Amino acid sequence: MTDTNPVIETFFVVLNKLDADPKNVRKTYSKEGIKELAATIRADGYRLLQNIFVRNGEKRGRFFVTAGGRRLAALIHLA
Repeated sequence: MTDTNPVIETFFVVLNKLDADPKNVRKTYSKEGIKELAATIRADGYRLLQNIFVRNGEKRGRFFVTAGGRRLAALIHLA
């Protein structure tokens, strides 16, 4: 019998190694919404309340953000 459960692991990734996933249906975000989310992240001590989910990118050591594109945009705004 084959195990069909995906392996989920938590690890830290440097912000500049993250790319928006080209398969994500949402391509644009409200600038005002990103600014508001960035302010919330800053107020919370730069902690995310939800993790960003990634998959391996096309280049070694890079990752596509599959869930958390708005959070990624807010973090980039803060950088």
